[in-house]
Amino acid sequence: MKKLLFVLILLFYLEGNGLSYALNPKIVVLSDVVQRFVNNPKILALVCWDEETLLGFIKLFNGLDLKIGIRQIDLNSLPYDNENFDTILIDWTCSDTKEFLMSLELSKYEQFKWILINVDFLENQNLIHGINLHYVGVGSDFTLILKENEENNKFIIQKVYKIHRFAPMSIEFHGKWWNSTYTGSENHPIISRRRQNLRGSTIRASMVITHNDSLNHLDDYRDQHIDTIAKVNFILTNHLISFMNATVRYSIVDTWGYLNKDDGKWNGMIGELTENKADIGATALFFTENRISVIQYVSMTTKTLSKIVFQSPKLSYTDNVFLLPFSKIVWICVILTVPIIASVLLIVMLAEWKVPLKPHRQTEKVRKTLFERKIINKDGTQNFLPLDKGVALLRKGLYGFHFETGPGYKLISETFNEDEKCGLQEISFLQMIDPYYAIQKNSTLKEIIKIGLYEHGIQNRENIRYYTRKPQCSGTGGKFISVSIIDVQPAILLLLWGFGLASVCFLSEITIKRTTKSKQLKCLIKSKSGK
Repeated sequence: MKKLLFVLILLFYLEGNGLSYALNPKIVVLSDVVQRFVNNPKILALVCWDEETLLGFIKLFNGLDLKIGIRQIDLNSLPYDNENFDTILIDWTCSDTKEFLMSLELSKYEQFKWILINVDFLENQNLIHGINLHYVGVGSDFTLILKENEENNKFIIQKVYKIHRFAPMSIEFHGKWWNSTYTGSENHPIISRRRQNLRGSTIRASMVITHNDSLNHLDDYRDQHIDTIAKVNFILTNHLISFMNATVRYSIVDTWGYLNKDDGKWNGMIGELTENKADIGATALFFTENRISVIQYVSMTTKTLSKIVFQSPKLSYTDNVFLLPFSKIVWICVILTVPIIASVLLIVMLAEWKVPLKPHRQTEKVRKTLFERKIINKDGTQNFLPLDKGVALLRKGLYGFHFETGPGYKLISETFNEDEKCGLQEISFLQMIDPYYAIQKNSTLKEIIKIGLYEHGIQNRENIRYYTRKPQCSGTGGKFISVSIIDVQPAILLLLWGFGLASVCFLSEITIKRTTKSKQLKCLIKSKSGK
């Protein structure tokens, strides 16, 4: 901010003292290139220009309604991440430019747009050689403005990139500039579209396989309920590789990847992505908070979720069927009438006997509790079941099974009767979005892969072929279910309580009657003996 204020003060000082300046062709070509190639730029110019050139730059760019910062290269303060700029402009003729480019991390070529100008024709070859030492990937936007010859102020505008780290530099010719006139070639405005042809370069793909036999059936649609997500994404990855005109080399791992808290490293597919052993993760995976910082999620390719599925239990397991005929308020009224009627009857009875009256985070807590109670046994073993065994237990009823819905429903569709499919219910336990395709963090291939995976027709076809939706209830006939004790339990309990209460009343009446007769007999004997 202080340096930007210094530039503004310099501008007013030069104008106030009547100093004139001529527009340097370098400044004019920069202005034309920025307007043509950069949308709504926020430019940071790292230059070493003299006052006249600097003043011309400020005057010309000030009329373009752009945010501009100007400063000299500071090798001790790289790479200006705390600045709110998206485009960096540098001059090859400045002494620190070469060292500055050598000091950059590879990700910075992707993070910013770059404009590099060179007005020294004799330095063009050295510039190209210097840029060739860096990995300016296919996703970068690196523009060169080079002087065409020594005799005039003609400039060539090019963009450069590499298909892979050890490939030769690829050069895109965009046009020529001379005397405020730009003549250019017709290039696609989207970089990822222009550079989607990787010309046979090798892409390293990591794939998760949990059953070894799946390697023999990756694309023949057999055993679709085994390693389903790997098989779907294998086909989509091959389409992606064909789209990019590349070749692929697969590596097989047995897990998606989990963090080892002891050494801070990831295993599985994520480990290969973070350790630069793979460029793309060829098996989609779920979003988790700790994965977001180490890999790049690019596209949702697989429509599947994991849920707890169970058959609806009989109504007797969840409700008292004898209370269902009336609403809650009706039952309350009925219950309240019982003591009223009993009180009236008691008053009548006493009057006849002439006896005087006497005065979590809750959701996360539930998940953890369920895992500890149902998955982890006391001896340390875990209750994980193969899909076929879990579905068989689910079919018997009163059993909930957590599985991936696509392959699980396929097995249910093949093994359940039609009437059994009607009672299926779901509970979303993990509550996560569909799995996403992942690549290396800050990968230069990100935009190209996004476009390649955006072919929804192929995705939908493969998802329909591999993933089965929840079976529809198409059975017209009913299913006969034997009546069990649980169905009549409330009635039996009521009957037993009634028998018990009646027995108590009966015994009480006999006891009272005998006691009364005994008293009457004693009174009679006493009265006769007194006479």
